[in-house]
Amino acid sequence: MIVFLKLARKKMSFTSSGPRSGLSSAKGYTSVSGTSSHVGLSSVTSGSSVGVSSFLSDNSRVGAQISASLRRGLPNYAAVGPLAGDVFFHVDGEVAGHTNMIGPDVSKKIDSVDPIGVREAPLDRDRHPALVYRFHDAGVAQRAARIAHDWVANVHYSDGAKGFGITFRVLGAVFGSCKFGTGAEARLIKYRARQGMAPKNVICSEMCVLAYQLAMRETDAGFPKLDAKHTLPKDLMKYFNGSSHWTLIAYRPGG
Repeated sequence: MIVFLKLARKKMSFTSSGPRSGLSSAKGYTSVSGTSSHVGLSSVTSGSSVGVSSFLSDNSRVGAQISASLRRGLPNYAAVGPLAGDVFFHVDGEVAGHTNMIGPDVSKKIDSVDPIGVREAPLDRDRHPALVYRFHDAGVAQRAARIAHDWVANVHYSDGAKGFGITFRVLGAVFGSCKFGTGAEARLIKYRARQGMAPKNVICSEMCVLAYQLAMRETDAGFPKLDAKHTLPKDLMKYFNGSSHWTLIAYRPGG
C-alpha cells in the first residue's frame, strides 16, 4: 500500500500543478474527490478536487478532445433537455473530471462520491461546467438510470480510508487496465446474481459503466467493452468519443 501511495503521489506530480478555478471550490464548498467536506445536499456542487481530478483524468488526448468540443459551439444542455441515462463529465480547462448520470427523474443526477457512495441530488445544484453525452438507445439509457437509482444509499464508494479523495477503490482503478476481459465478465456475472445487481463499491465513472453494462447483454449494440473497475473518467470520455453509439450533445455551463 505504501508503494501504491508513493506511485500515486508521483503520478499526481506530473498531472497536477496546483489549484485551478472552477473545480477547486464553489461558493464556499471545499471539494475532495467526488464529494465536499460537507455532507448532504448542500455539497452537490462538488465533484473532485483539482489535484485528484487531474490525477484521475488529465491527459493530452482527452484535453485536446475537450478543447475541440468546446470550439464546436455545443448547444446549452438546458436547451437540449435532459434524458434519463445521459452521462456528463465535469470539465475544467482541459481536464475531464467527476462523472455523473441523469436519473429516472430528469431533474436529478446520480453519482458516487467519497465518502458517501452512490447518491441522488438536484441537477440544478451541480454548478460545474460539463460535457454531456447521450446513448443511442433511449430504452437502454432509461434502464441504466433505473439501475443506478436502485444503488442510491445502498452502494458505497470505497473500503478503507475515506474522505481523503484517493481511496483504496481509486488506487485499484488507477493500477489496472480498462480493457474488457475475463475479470470484468466475472464481476458482471457476480453482480447480476445479487439483489438489485448491486456492487459493493463504485467510483463515479465505474458507476456509469456498470449501470449500462447491467442494462444490456454483451451481444447488444453499444455494450460498453470496458472493465468498469479500472475505468477512470478520462478513459470513459475517450471511449464515448470513439463510439458510434454515444453522441456528445451539449455543454453545461457552470455558475
